[in-house]
Amino acid sequence: MAQGENFFGIKSGSTKSLTFSVRAGKQIIKDRVYRIKNPRSAMQMRQRILMTAGGLAYKAMKAICDHSFEGVATGQESYSKFMSVNLPLLKTDANINGGRFGYPNYKAGVFAAGSYQISDGSLPTAVRPTIVSVNAENKELKFHIPLTNMAAFCQDNGLRIGAYQTACILFPTAQANAYNFGYVRLTMLDDSAEQVTAANVVAKIGAKAGGDFRAAVVAYEDGNLAITVIAMGAQANSVSNTYACAINSREGDGIQLRSKASFSCVGMTPTSAQAFATWPVGKDLVLNGGQVVSNGSDAQSSDHEQQASTNFQVTTSRTGDYGSAVVSLEVDGSPVASGSYVAAGKTVNVKVTNAADLSDIKVNGQSINYQSESTGSSTMVGEFVMPSRNTAVTAVFPVDQGGDDFDDGD
Repeated sequence: MAQGENFFGIKSGSTKSLTFSVRAGKQIIKDRVYRIKNPRSAMQMRQRILMTAGGLAYKAMKAICDHSFEGVATGQESYSKFMSVNLPLLKTDANINGGRFGYPNYKAGVFAAGSYQISDGSLPTAVRPTIVSVNAENKELKFHIPLTNMAAFCQDNGLRIGAYQTACILFPTAQANAYNFGYVRLTMLDDSAEQVTAANVVAKIGAKAGGDFRAAVVAYEDGNLAITVIAMGAQANSVSNTYACAINSREGDGIQLRSKASFSCVGMTPTSAQAFATWPVGKDLVLNGGQVVSNGSDAQSSDHEQQASTNFQVTTSRTGDYGSAVVSLEVDGSPVASGSYVAAGKTVNVKVTNAADLSDIKVNGQSINYQSESTGSSTMVGEFVMPSRNTAVTAVFPVDQGGDDFDDGD
């Protein structure tokens, strides 16, 4: 790269061999790059899944997360804070397939929800709201927050008159794996020790719905503040997989104070393994206007990835009907497509029925010898020859010590 000026003045664009651009008023001249490869390695794709998951979550909950971290400015700083807090959580969950987060399928663009931390600060942590009911027919969602009197409530939460508690809720929609996000901002209108009742509750606390919630209605039921909202897109019978948390907030000395709040989700889908199987791993994409180069499902990993990745590609000549034989692959009880990647140390179950001769089936482009056909279990060495009888065999991938499952590669 070089800086310079020329007789014709500052310009931008490309010639056959050079690219001209302007930076800080200076002419920048570089060799023109024709082909920039995006190798889509396993490590790259895993990192992109994490970034995509975090980005979709922030977009869905931006109305709150854009100003919910104490001492952090709105906009880019809040986004960066959200990602810095949640990417390690996503990564840890993905490495153990823990089910605390849902991960995005390739180009699905769907917020799959998860145990995201959506705020942080110095105020006491709020009690998690309890989901009471979800009625998809009329789109009503009801939740409870324990409340006896405003004096105790404000003291427990570090609040005062004019302060807020914001109830945040993730609820599933009719679209597969898709969640919506709604919130209700509760305003403290009173801080007295008078018992809250159905008759006086609306004078004690105000409520305003936002996100995918509409028309918050305040009531008092059995020692609880009861909030009913219209939940846009709510799905029937979804109480068990609807998740809530709450954020305390008030003005401090020149700063907006917040409390820490996180969702606590379980059994989320797609899992990291399920989502990863949909991403185009090992298929080069040439950028900068070049043509797409596809290595296909039998592509071999680069030397760098073979050394650093702890993931190995499952490659079969045919998955499905092969003459009279049927071949299927599973990991952790889920189907594995030909060409997808599986974490090192995972056991791949290869089931073959009506087999006569399947000697052309390979794993990771390599072959396997069975140490014992009676058990059908071996490590990955040498030739992979399927037994010529009906059986279920197991191939155990060696554990590579070269790197972390979710570290991005060069």
